Amino acid sequence: MEVWHHMIVLRHQMQSAGVSYDRIVQFLRQHPDKAPYLPQLEDDVPEEGPEACLSKGAAQLRQILTAFAFLQPQIGYCSGMHIVLAQLLVFLREEDAFWIFLHAVNSQVVPSPHVSSAMPAIVGSSTLDVVLLKAPIALRTHILMQGQDGRQALAELFAVWLRHVYVGVLPTSSLARLWDCALIIGPKVLVRVACLVTMAAADQLLDASTPAEMVAALETVAAEWSDPQALVDQAYGSEVGSVPTHLLSRLQMQYARSSCLAAGSSAFDPVHVKEPDSGSCVKLVSVADGLQVWRTGTAANWVTMWDASSADQACSIPHPIEPAKVMALCDIGTQVWMGCSSGTIERCTYDGSMLPALKSFHIAQIKFMARRQNPPGVLSGSSDGALVYWQTASMHEAVFGETPESTRFIVNHKIWDCAVDLPDTGLLWLGGGSQINALDPTRCTL
Repeated sequence: MEVWHHMIVLRHQMQSAGVSYDRIVQFLRQHPDKAPYLPQLEDDVPEEGPEACLSKGAAQLRQILTAFAFLQPQIGYCSGMHIVLAQLLVFLREEDAFWIFLHAVNSQVVPSPHVSSAMPAIVGSSTLDVVLLKAPIALRTHILMQGQDGRQALAELFAVWLRHVYVGVLPTSSLARLWDCALIIGPKVLVRVACLVTMAAADQLLDASTPAEMVAALETVAAEWSDPQALVDQAYGSEVGSVPTHLLSRLQMQYARSSCLAAGSSAFDPVHVKEPDSGSCVKLVSVADGLQVWRTGTAANWVTMWDASSADQACSIPHPIEPAKVMALCDIGTQVWMGCSSGTIERCTYDGSMLPALKSFHIAQIKFMARRQNPPGVLSGSSDGALVYWQTASMHEAVFGETPESTRFIVNHKIWDCAVDLPDTGLLWLGGGSQINALDPTRCTL
């Protein structure tokens, strides 16, 4: 556990200079109205009742997950997170568990069910495909002969394994060693272990005649794996072989596409329709992480935000922003930034409270704003070709209201239409006219 502290906890604390877990918790205690409402967490980790008595460290779980949801509102709380965190609290003290959990979610060691409700099924099905690819021919044939029921049972099993990062699946010593690799190297080792356990259970699987017996065989082999080092060595050994990242990505994309198409034509029908106020026009400006911003022609000239999933009004900003002024939207996780036709960037919190506008140095209409995940930042581009990169620290802004720093630069005086962050490359990709260029915003170079 010392490795986790030195390689992960200290790094996050250095990147978040001036913000400690204790300070965040203290802020939420002093401002309970700022704490996120998490009904699913209340169901999973009740504060009162017999379930709370059975849940060791329930108060710690709720406190950490509430702090996490406050700093990562675009993720919030997803059912099952408490299982992973409860295991971390067995290994670590509370503050270290918070930083490790934050790292695990951001690095995809814990899958992202907040992205889509179909994500567990996508992860499970793509993992099963890799397992079948690596399994011996006889074992692969036997599994496929079980039909769709067999595939579904194994895909659901692997989905649970990866969603809970093997908590309750492997013995504690083997689990800790697996987490060493997953947290330091990345989540692909979790798929490798699924392949390894399947191969180790080959004889039992070949004897199984029903999907339930196959699931039981895999659970038994995993539960009896008592050699932590052998687990890692064999997962990276020649028996499993290579598991290319592009293969996993392609499989997940295929299942995501199939999931969308399976929903039928209704997936492309309007979900919510907004009626204009007092006969004025209503126009969607943009959508970001679950919030929609509509500009209206009402007398008050309010900018109104709506929850994209429920169509409930999230907030209205009683600020003198002209209806045609908001041109682009960027959700940085704790605030919503609005790029205006005048070149300024207005900011507000999720409850509609306005923050001081940013002096962006843009003198022309802002065309786009793109969020960068790591390191956190926002790139804004205007119609005169100017690009401004903002280095943000979302938790600083959420808790202590610090103003982000900006760097102005112009690339070839070219007007860009959009920008997209590709985290794996560390670059922002610009599109405009007939060109696509990659940009390193921290170095201001293409």
